[in-house]
Amino acid sequence: MGGLMDHEYFVISYQRKKRDHHVFCLSIHMTGPPDLNLVLTEMSSPLVNKLMACAKAVAVGNLKLADVLYEEMEGLTAEETSEVTKKVVSYFAEALARRVHGVYPRNPFPLLPSSIVNTQRSLRYFEFIPATIDYLAAAYFSGKQPVHFIDFSIMLGSREYDSLLRKFLPNRVFRLTNIGPNPCKDNNHIQERQRKLTELARQLNIDFQLKQLEASIPADIEECVLKLESTSEDEIVIVRWEFELHKLLAIEGAIERVLSKLKELKSKFMLINEQEADHNSPDFFDRFALSFQYYSRVFNHFNCVSGETEREEILERHWRRQISNVVACKGIDRVERHQTFDQWKERLRGAGFRPFQNASRLFKTICKFPMFYPFHGHPLFFASLWEPIDPTEFSRGVGISYPITIEDASVSSVIEPEEVCSSDSEDDSAYDNSKTLGIFWNQKKWSAEEVREYLVSSLTERESRRINRWMSRRLTGNSAGRDKKLSVCDTSLASLLRIPPSNTPIWEAKQYYVDDSVINAYFELLRKRWMEIPNLYMKNYSLPTWIMSFLLSGKWTESKVLSYLNIEEIAGTSKLFIPVCLENHWILICVDIESRALLWLDSLNSHHDKKGVISRWIIEHLMPKLGYDNAQEWQFLEPVDLPRQTNGVDCGIFVMKYADCLALGDHFPFTQQDIPLFRHHIFLDIYRGKLRPQIYSKNFRA
Repeated sequence: MGGLMDHEYFVISYQRKKRDHHVFCLSIHMTGPPDLNLVLTEMSSPLVNKLMACAKAVAVGNLKLADVLYEEMEGLTAEETSEVTKKVVSYFAEALARRVHGVYPRNPFPLLPSSIVNTQRSLRYFEFIPATIDYLAAAYFSGKQPVHFIDFSIMLGSREYDSLLRKFLPNRVFRLTNIGPNPCKDNNHIQERQRKLTELARQLNIDFQLKQLEASIPADIEECVLKLESTSEDEIVIVRWEFELHKLLAIEGAIERVLSKLKELKSKFMLINEQEADHNSPDFFDRFALSFQYYSRVFNHFNCVSGETEREEILERHWRRQISNVVACKGIDRVERHQTFDQWKERLRGAGFRPFQNASRLFKTICKFPMFYPFHGHPLFFASLWEPIDPTEFSRGVGISYPITIEDASVSSVIEPEEVCSSDSEDDSAYDNSKTLGIFWNQKKWSAEEVREYLVSSLTERESRRINRWMSRRLTGNSAGRDKKLSVCDTSLASLLRIPPSNTPIWEAKQYYVDDSVINAYFELLRKRWMEIPNLYMKNYSLPTWIMSFLLSGKWTESKVLSYLNIEEIAGTSKLFIPVCLENHWILICVDIESRALLWLDSLNSHHDKKGVISRWIIEHLMPKLGYDNAQEWQFLEPVDLPRQTNGVDCGIFVMKYADCLALGDHFPFTQQDIPLFRHHIFLDIYRGKLRPQIYSKNFRA
C-alpha cells in the first residue's frame, strides 16, 4: 500500500520562488529503530528550537525570516539523533507551510479503500477501556425496553456492533444511529456493514434499525443531531462520542445546542472519548507549542507499541492530518479543537451534565471513570461517562469526579494520609487555629510587617519532610487531602511542587499552572479560616472560578448566574473575591464592600476588554441584589503598588496570595522571589484542609 510507512519521515525544505511565493518540497528517508527519548529531551534539541523560532516568525508574519529558518532546519535534521523528533518536526514544518499557503487536507480522516476497512480488526485511535459500550449497555439495560444507541464516530466495520447485538434479549428493539465521517473512497463498506448487522439481528430475533449519517464537518454533526427524534416514551438512549465532540467547538454555540438536544432525548448516559490535549488556544504560537509537545508524546507512544503495520500507518497519517488542521487552519476550518478533561468537565457541567452516578456500582473494580491512557506519566487520551442532571440539582451545584490513570484503576478514590506515608498521620493539633488562638483579638487589619511575617514563615521540619515525600511519590490521579470536601486531584496539587525556572519555555509552562480546582479550594480555605476566627480576619466570600467564565462566554445569562448564587451567604461580606481566568491568565476582582470599591488585581498589569463587562455585571446585577443600589458611584481601582510576576506561569499563585493579603488588610508585602515558598505553603494548606498557622509579632498578641 502506498503512502507514509512506519519507518519513514519527511524533511521539509522551504524555498523562495518568484514573486515571493513559497512552496515546500518533501523528501523521504528511512529511519532506524523506534526512538524512546522522552519529550522533555526532544524539546531542548536545536532542531525543535529552530522549529519554534520559525513558528514565531510565521505568527508575526515575518515570512522572510521563516524562509531562512526553514533552510537552517533542513541543515539541522542530519544532526538530530531522535528519529521521532525528525518525523514530528517535519509534520509541523509541513503544517506551517500549509498555513502560509492556505492549503491543507480537506478530509478529517485519510481516505481508504473499503477493503481495508472491512479487513482491519479496528481502526480506533486507542483500545484501553476494559469495558466497551456493549458491556455498558448490557450491564445497565437487561430488560426489554427499546434501546437507541447514538454513536458519533468514524464509520468503520461491524464487528463491534456484532458484540453489542449479542448482548440483547430476543424481540428487543435496537436502533443504531451512526453519525460521523466516512473514511472510505466509496460507500461499499457501509452497505456491507448494514447487510451483516441486519442478518445477525434476524438470526438473534432482534428488531434492528440502522441509520448511518455522514457528517464530515461540525455543521453536519449539528444538523444530524437536531433531526433526531424519540420513537417511544420508554426508549433508552445511549450516546457515545468517539473523538468527535471537540469538533463542535468550531461553531459558536453548536456544542450547547447539540447537548441540549441530547438532554431533550432523555439520554441515560453519554460516553465521551477525547484526546487529553489543549489545542484550542486563540494564540497561534501557544497552540503550536502545546500541540508539538502533545504529538511528540503520541508518536513516541506509537513507536513503543508493536502492532499491525497497516493500522499504524493509517493512524500516523491521521495524526499528520490533525497536525495540519491544528496548525494550518483558521476559523471554522480548524476543527481539531481538543481540550483537556478539566476543561471538558467545566463545559459539560455548564451544559447540565454530571459524572455518571452509578458507574462505580455498575462496574465495581472492572472499570472506573474517568480514565486516562498515559505515556510516561503524561495522559494522551481519556474516557469519561456522563449523565444529564436535574435542573434543581444543577442550580445547587454538583461535584465533579477526578481522573485516575489506567494503571491505578483499583486505587481508592481518595488518598488518605496514611496511604502516603505512615508518619503523615502525626497529630495536627498544632495546626488547628481555633484551638490555639482563641478569640482574643479585636483588630482586623494587620500591619505590613505582620502580614510579611506571616507570609514568609519558613517550613517546619515536618512540613519539609511531607513536601519531600510528595515530590518523590508516584501520582495516581485521585483526590488528595484530609478535607474530602475540597476534592483536589493529586495531579493538580503536583503543579504546586514544581518550581519554574526564571525563563520557562512556553511549551514547558503548562506543568507549572494551577487549575480551577486548586484556586477554588484555596478560596474555600480563606472563608473557612474566617469562620473559625471571625474577629481576626475580614469576612470574605468567593465565587467559583467558572461563574465568570460562563457569564463571559454567554453560556449563562446574568439572571442565571444570580440564581446560582447564595445571596444570604454573601450578605454582610466585607470582601467578595471573584477569581477569573482571562485568555489563560488568572486575575482577581475584589468587591471591597466596606470601602465601596471594585479592585482589579492583575499580576501582569495587562489590558483586558472584559473589564467593562465584569464591572457592569457587578454594579448593575450583583450589588443591587445585595442591597447596594448606588454601586455605580463606587470607585474602580487598579492598585499600582501590587507585586508583579516576572514570568508567565505564576499568575494563579499571585491571585491566591492577593486574596490572602486582602483578608488580612490592605498590604501586599511580597515579591516574585517569595513565590516558590508560597507554592509549598499552598500545597500544604490544601492537603491538610487548613491554612498554615499564623506567626504574630509581639504587639499583635493578646
